[in-house]
Amino acid sequence: MRDANKHKDLILGRVKKNGCVLMLDFDGTLASIVANYRKAAISPKLRSVLASIAKQMPVAVISGRSLADIRNRVCVGGISYAGSHGIETFMARSRKSNSFIIPARTMSVFQRAKHKLAKVAARYPRVSIEDKGMSYAVHYRSLSPNQVVSFVNEAREIIAENHRDGVSAINDLYTFDIMPNISRTKGHCAREMFRALRKHNAAIPVYIGDGLTD
Repeated sequence: MRDANKHKDLILGRVKKNGCVLMLDFDGTLASIVANYRKAAISPKLRSVLASIAKQMPVAVISGRSLADIRNRVCVGGISYAGSHGIETFMARSRKSNSFIIPARTMSVFQRAKHKLAKVAARYPRVSIEDKGMSYAVHYRSLSPNQVVSFVNEAREIIAENHRDGVSAINDLYTFDIMPNISRTKGHCAREMFRALRKHNAAIPVYIGDGLTD
């Protein structure tokens, strides 16, 4: 992948000529990474800047958080949102929310894996659980190095048992996040949102994020 900083003039030139769609991650991008995921917040100043940008070009926030949670935390009108790594979306133009259809069997396997992961997490008092409906995250930033190794190994065993039948996982930024194993990622979602939101066929997508899923 090319370094955007080395091609800044070229990118800005294309944006001025053809416009763009700005897509942003939340945790680690719009909000700082914090020990307690519940306390992550966008600053009032940044919220104001985001609202101003949204008047000039299409903007979307694409997050691993649930759609309801990310809309509530960003709270900027006129922009589109995607939650649960792209499984749930809200489009600003239509003002409609949509959810990717997940097969019943896949959801059943996901629920079973979620239950097993909750049992493992219960043995580590310093972890916190975030049940996002369409995905399930265990935040283990507060564990000691030895506990991190132990927890991640146990969590990976659960995924290995259920991956083929319908569960995938992302282990990044001290968060173990499991979800239904479907062909749906932030990348798929970003591509769809770009095509739906762009004002010109020659517009360019600009995506900013900090994690593996970005």
